[in-house]
Amino acid sequence: AIVEAIIGSGSTLVGKTIHETDFRQQFRMALLAIHRKGANLKAKLNSLILDSGDTLLMLGSEKAIDRLRQNNDLILLDRSKIPAK
Repeated sequence: AIVEAIIGSGSTLVGKTIHETDFRQQFRMALLAIHRKGANLKAKLNSLILDSGDTLLMLGSEKAIDRLRQNNDLILLDRSKIPAK
């Protein structure tokens, strides 16, 4: 599934590159793009220094997305699951 998340001001990701955070290993998500100050960034994401307010477009399994909901570094922009009746 594809999801978006915002980097919060208190995130440990701020000031680090995707490479430094070992993002794919830590979050089990593939980073597709970063939205920053009105621009969509898709190239050289591994060397881009992350900042609070950056919106990350990510691809991952439902299990990885569930783990993101428990993480304090990223604010997941999705709706909580509503059980079917």
